[in-house]
Amino acid sequence: MIGVSQEAAYWVAIAHLPNWSREKINNFFDRLLRNHFAFHDFFALKPEEWESLFHFSREEIVIFQSLQEKLPYYTIITQKISEQGFDIIPVHSNFYSVHLREKLGKSHAPTLFYTKGNTDLFNAPAACILGSNRSSGNGLIFIQNLIRRFVREEVALITSFEPGYHRYILNLCLQFGGRVLVILDQGVLSLKRPLDDFDQYVMNGQVLFLSTIFPKNNNGKKWALQRDLLQYGLAKDIYIADALEKRQIWRWILRGLRQNKTFFVRYPEENEKSANRFFIANGAVPVDLNGRIINKSD
Repeated sequence: MIGVSQEAAYWVAIAHLPNWSREKINNFFDRLLRNHFAFHDFFALKPEEWESLFHFSREEIVIFQSLQEKLPYYTIITQKISEQGFDIIPVHSNFYSVHLREKLGKSHAPTLFYTKGNTDLFNAPAACILGSNRSSGNGLIFIQNLIRRFVREEVALITSFEPGYHRYILNLCLQFGGRVLVILDQGVLSLKRPLDDFDQYVMNGQVLFLSTIFPKNNNGKKWALQRDLLQYGLAKDIYIADALEKRQIWRWILRGLRQNKTFFVRYPEENEKSANRFFIANGAVPVDLNGRIINKSD
């Protein structure tokens, strides 16, 4: 466990400002670091100093004054997070995923992660398998074959707690002795499903639970988009078992294909109703049931 920093209350207060974009919040973090300004020193400044040193507007200064008043509340939250065995990893931390930070950039990379488990997995080779809750039999075989391979190659899997193929991936990966990053759909102080059943896997270093949601919030309407974005950003390799439902992540993948990035798609059988062929036609790499690349000459 990393341990929760004394500055964490400031991080939590700023990271979830509702009227600031992700890019603006990340730029603010970066600005303080570049100027060697500790967060507690920043909040010790007077309003006129915020204006003269940082050129903040009157509206922004009012926001910081409000956060100053609420710091005891955020301090209590960070204490509870620590008591429940979670860490808080900000975007500038050495523990933060370098791959995610570079791939999503300041405009999309989460400012904070609330984590529990093996933080080394944050920067371990990782892959994700995208599928459908209406996956075909071949899609499920494909997932199982890939998981066995990734476990052998010590590649971590990225998934979530959701029922369906996400849970199928999580359970199989742990059953086969693999490592997995689990994206939580709740704030870590509002979990409907306790993580106690996974204590053994946490102790073994097999699991890293991740949440970007405000600790006391339940999941919102935008959570599926955030989950897809994190899967896309964390994964070095992305495999598509089945593409049926309309999902936001397909837009990211199509944009990636236009930028000549590599995605692996299971080649469907002739009678399958699947959008897999659409991705292949747009430049994705076709693979067989074992994830091996299918050469055009085959």
